[in-house]
Amino acid sequence: MADNFAEIWNSLEKKNRNGGYQQRAIFTAARIDLYLGLEANDTRFFIFAARKSAVAQLRTPASSTGIDIRKLDRPDYGEKIVYRLTLTDQAYIEFFDKVVEDICRRASAHDSESVAYTATINRIAEWQRFFAKNALGGLSEEVRRGLFGELSFIRELALGNVLEGSGLACWRGPFGADQDFQFRECAVEVKVSISAQNQEIIVSSERQLDGRSYAHLYLYHLALAIRRNSGETLNQAVDSVRRSIPAHLTEDFERGLLEVGYVDAQRDLYSEEGYIVRETNYFEVRDNFPRITETDLHRVPGVGKVRYAISVPVCKSFAVAKKQMFDVLGGSSRG
Repeated sequence: MADNFAEIWNSLEKKNRNGGYQQRAIFTAARIDLYLGLEANDTRFFIFAARKSAVAQLRTPASSTGIDIRKLDRPDYGEKIVYRLTLTDQAYIEFFDKVVEDICRRASAHDSESVAYTATINRIAEWQRFFAKNALGGLSEEVRRGLFGELSFIRELALGNVLEGSGLACWRGPFGADQDFQFRECAVEVKVSISAQNQEIIVSSERQLDGRSYAHLYLYHLALAIRRNSGETLNQAVDSVRRSIPAHLTEDFERGLLEVGYVDAQRDLYSEEGYIVRETNYFEVRDNFPRITETDLHRVPGVGKVRYAISVPVCKSFAVAKKQMFDVLGGSSRG
């Protein structure tokens, strides 16, 4: 971390013992002003400021669930627009330093003041979505397994050099896309199952396996066993991807993690449950593949939002070689 927040807070608290208002500059190499501060009531805050001339045409942030943002009247900042951010839900106070550090890193990565400001606003918006839709208890079991599957596939893409052409723009699962990975001419849906017998793949909508928009639609399936203190944890999978992807894709990856609801501040929730991969399958979804699509539902007026199960053994006749699938993905990503 570029600044030791614990030391900064300790210093500000010592200065603030008699009440008042304290602040200190952080990430001083950034193109916009960044500060940590403490008010008389010991409320912690974060300030960011930029010249009006650099950001006048850019959107301004708004408060939301969990995050309060206020524009300050600060003559001492001269011709700068100044905003203060605080966390309004004390249940999330443990996240404050993580949120601020993350925002500051985004701002510090850019040489332009307006771009740094935009990166700050965008990252705040992503954190606002996180607080709006995620609970203190962390990700549900189903979401954890799904994320593990998607992380496993990202590693496959990195090893297959597919990310060189596509980047991580192909990872659309966190953002509610119909398929988890979307390329120019093909898509991949990731599915995870955990039952040892009578394995089933759960499909959550009539669009997930509808490949009409693509030349090729694939299904990447992992059969997992879940063990306490054994196998690979979700944290280890995240760290593995962080090591395996090119540095310039890190921001896209972290954005996807936050959109899913995974944050490092909750790593302790995912440190014991491990996943053991028992089987990996690559299927091509084509004619006669067992599925329900929108076309099928057109014949049954009034039916929608379907959720159904597919037997894994029935899908075996649609299996494709990993190399065959990745040759197609690689060609699509370079197209």
